[in-house]
Amino acid sequence: FYEKLGGTALDGTPLLVDTTANYSLAANIDLSTYTGASGAWQGPSGYSGHLFGNGYTITGLVLDGAHQKVGLFTSLEDGATLENFTVQASTPNNQPVELTQQVWFGGILAMVADPAAHITIKDITIEGNLALNGEQQPPNRTIIYGGFLGEVQQFSEVTIENCVSKVNITAVTASDSGIPNTVGGFMGRLWKTGTSGTVTLKRCYAIGDIAVSTTNGGIGGAHVGGLVGDLTYGAGEGGTVEINECYASGKVSLINNGGDIADAGLGVGGLVGLVWCWQTQTGMLNVIIQNSAAVGLQALMPASTNAHADNQRLVGVSSLNTSYFTVTLTNNIARSGMLLGASPGTANTAAGAADSKAGLAKTEALLKTSSTWTSLGWSAAIWDFDGLTKSGSAFYWPRLK
Repeated sequence: FYEKLGGTALDGTPLLVDTTANYSLAANIDLSTYTGASGAWQGPSGYSGHLFGNGYTITGLVLDGAHQKVGLFTSLEDGATLENFTVQASTPNNQPVELTQQVWFGGILAMVADPAAHITIKDITIEGNLALNGEQQPPNRTIIYGGFLGEVQQFSEVTIENCVSKVNITAVTASDSGIPNTVGGFMGRLWKTGTSGTVTLKRCYAIGDIAVSTTNGGIGGAHVGGLVGDLTYGAGEGGTVEINECYASGKVSLINNGGDIADAGLGVGGLVGLVWCWQTQTGMLNVIIQNSAAVGLQALMPASTNAHADNQRLVGVSSLNTSYFTVTLTNNIARSGMLLGASPGTANTAAGAADSKAGLAKTEALLKTSSTWTSLGWSAAIWDFDGLTKSGSAFYWPRLK
């Protein structure tokens, strides 16, 4: 498994990777002594096989942001299936790393960019602390950074279900080029291009904190979300993106440390940072977000007069080119006292609605009641609600059984 999937032998010698093979794990795997020539794991690109984890855990995964595509897998192609395993990951020494090029970074997967791709990812958990230091970020380069997955770009059908990101994310950006950096607790960015396709994110959640800050270079646009950084209709024939029965519970913050805020747009949301369409398209993209929740304590964003800046408890939605995309919000909830705006923020207690960008407001007391979640259609046969009645460090939100 090490040699065929890693692509590099223990002595740094490149190996012939069989990216079409199927694998079934028979034991836990420790990657701490298997790092490849660069000192960090370099996963395979273009994997199209089936990896069945049998419930085992992969530990010692070190991800180095100095590479362009970073993840346990750097990319997947048509036919790929990943399922049923846990990964424990970190960046080198749990410290930020230098960023000298555009990076697609995801703990499990860097990106999907195959227009024919039919891909399934399910029953996978990632845990850890991941950090990128973009102080050397060059012009026209961007961070696309997710705790679980970096970016889904071109696709036919991608299904991600019953997956969890328990990842704390720290990112420093310096670009003032007008290109937005995107960071999400689960997925960094979904950038729809190419032929029509469908992406489904179902019964997934992110519970880590996300802290994005800038150096004096300012913000060249930034989209940060507790679950997904942004959903962008970049180009193509449209399709459908559905987020169903998902939640994010971490603290989210975008802090500007003194630079100019460029005109590429800002978006920070408790669940999704921004949904937008930035040019004329050849088809309609339908974004459906339903039965989901944003329950974190904060979604902070610096003050901005940008016409395409949005800061919401649930989802930020830009009004740019709405003739080519629709956003349908149904039966969603959000913490009523979530802090919004500039640090230290102001508590948002607005009522909201289940079909609004703010989400139907729920107090913490109500969020700790199982009936609040079952009212979204969440089944007790699938979700464990027992922890809702606990307090202090033992408290947790619903978990998949």
